Amino acid sequence: MQQDFLRARQKALQHELNTLGNLYRYLNRDILIIDAASTIVAASSQLLAKLQLLEQETIGTPVERWFEHTKQSPTQSFYQTGEVLFKPIPTLGALLWLTPSSHETANDWATLIELKFPVVEQSSSGTDDDRLILAPAQALAVFQDHIDSARENCKSRSFLGLRPQLPTDTQLAVSEAEVMAFMRDCALILHSLWSYPVLVLDQSMLVVVLPEQNEVDDAHIALADETLNAHWAKLEKPKPFSTRLSALTAPIMGHTARDFLDAELQESLCLDELERRKRVLEQFHKRGFLMHLQPVMTLTPGEPVLFFEALARWSGPDPMPPPVFLSIAKDMGLEAPATKILFALFCDAADDLINSDEIARQRFSFNIDAENFTDTSVRSFMKSRLMSSALAPSQVVIELIETNNVKDPESLTTAINDMKAWGAQIAIDDFGRSFSSLERLITIEADIFKLDGSLTDRIEQEKLAILVSKIVALANKLDMTVVAEGIETEDQLKALLSLGIDYGQGYFLGRPALPTTFASRTSAT
Repeated sequence: MQQDFLRARQKALQHELNTLGNLYRYLNRDILIIDAASTIVAASSQLLAKLQLLEQETIGTPVERWFEHTKQSPTQSFYQTGEVLFKPIPTLGALLWLTPSSHETANDWATLIELKFPVVEQSSSGTDDDRLILAPAQALAVFQDHIDSARENCKSRSFLGLRPQLPTDTQLAVSEAEVMAFMRDCALILHSLWSYPVLVLDQSMLVVVLPEQNEVDDAHIALADETLNAHWAKLEKPKPFSTRLSALTAPIMGHTARDFLDAELQESLCLDELERRKRVLEQFHKRGFLMHLQPVMTLTPGEPVLFFEALARWSGPDPMPPPVFLSIAKDMGLEAPATKILFALFCDAADDLINSDEIARQRFSFNIDAENFTDTSVRSFMKSRLMSSALAPSQVVIELIETNNVKDPESLTTAINDMKAWGAQIAIDDFGRSFSSLERLITIEADIFKLDGSLTDRIEQEKLAILVSKIVALANKLDMTVVAEGIETEDQLKALLSLGIDYGQGYFLGRPALPTTFASRTSAT
């Protein structure tokens, strides 16, 4: 009986441990779990990426294989708080053991810890033990955090980049260790000059992280170059390698930290393109857009509006049309943040109209790139923003654009089902613009599809009218509502009605306008 009890207890503890591992494995934290025998049983994906380790390399191995305690805090057990070093890359510096598990049943059997990575540390002793330089993988991760923050907040963030000019002559080839030693010296010199964080990404790139709102200019570059040369002149020996200093900017200059390792990136963008990117970045940062609303109406006179489509308009001088500024934002890797900003403005515009009249219960549509729609962080933001809005999920229509460009159709299906389960309706925008439209109509479970304005413009052509009538009949069988876009003449309206299309949108029916315009019309009626 005692053996049965022990086996059951062991099974229960193992189940607990597995649960802990699964819980923390995918957190955006540096988590490690070890058991009573000091064996690693779980590690978060983020931690493994920073340490450049595979899960199969670490799980089931002694923790002492990878970590050791420092002389400053000689503890007898890895369960206790203390400083440790990562053995494969000792230049990583001190790591801190944090948050031992207080789990009642597993506390004596497994320990949950979080490793804290120092960004930049320099001891007051000024010795060779200064912990300034992170190993490349860690430095890249820290640098990526700065870029991600700039992207999410739609800010420009400046860095000073340094590249060693290595000899190309094979007879003068140097080892990676020599280059890294030189890069460490450069980092120490630049850190002592400004006290800014300095990160060595690899043997080909070092970056100085400037404070927010600071921009790298010619004065920074000249001072850094002068200081580096003066250091080796003081030592009375030649500088091992010449260096190239340049200004780097995120997110304007690149999408990820690794983009900065591409020496051609900066030169690939002309000054005009850089200026356009800066303008778009600034516009999103200050939320410089107005949401206009255009009604989607019943084609029969006197019937109510089906829903309002929200259209973003650039606010201020020299406006850019939406396709242009959205394309530029995408090129900068700002798709998700830009979508979140525009969706927040969309909710504000809908709130203005809903709150203007107690009987206003219209639905409102928001355009989103189908690939971007599959981003779970974007959908989570949309749901969160709706919870603080007067707009109910059942009043939202998601208009999917560029659905034929989705790389993972299954993820799009998941995203559609997610939002429909939450109460929103789905529309396929610009139907008929490409040859893949019919396939999209059948495979995407949408509630509405909108005929592209290019079809409406030629709807009086007999053959095209026959084709559209067949598509409308198919849509009716699929329980989809058909909306014709781009109606600009009475003749187009009559032709569409004759084909059995009940809803439309266009300048002939109603131009885009601010929500207050529609609010005053509603009050007048």
